[in-house]
Amino acid sequence: MPYLGKVELKSSNIKRWTGVPGAVSAITHSTLGFVPFNEPSTFITVNGVGQHDSAFTLGLTQIDFSSTFDVLDEVEVTCIIDVGQPISAADNTVGIPQLKVSDGTAGQVLTTDGAGALSFSSKSTETLASMGVTSTAAELNILDGVTSTAAELNILDGVTTSTAELNHVGG
Repeated sequence: MPYLGKVELKSSNIKRWTGVPGAVSAITHSTLGFVPFNEPSTFITVNGVGQHDSAFTLGLTQIDFSSTFDVLDEVEVTCIIDVGQPISAADNTVGIPQLKVSDGTAGQVLTTDGAGALSFSSKSTETLASMGVTSTAAELNILDGVTSTAAELNILDGVTTSTAELNHVGG
């Protein structure tokens, strides 16, 4: 049977997007529905004409083109990823868009809920004292918040005649 120009693609190794982006000079990854792996594995045609890799640059969130498309230009972006080969993101290519989380504010940290959802939150400012840990020259007291007596871990300097003890008070 002759080649008809349409081939079912394996979603595991080839990604393709075809569309008419309008008079723009960039196509975002969210428009494509995927993030191109790298420039050598990305093939772009405009109105069926292959584009040299100097005509585009892969950015963190979009593909930037050296010129603006005409309003009716049809663009096809195909990205090939080798199956069975380990894939590592290139240095400085993973940003907030790839993490699929909105950006936080200055001083916040990225956290997880333990079920895979990422979010930014303010970092904890707890101190040892606020967690019930106090100390003097000879003891470390860790309070459990329930009993009024501290569990003691006494560390002696080796000069005194007292013995070291570890007391656990409470349940």
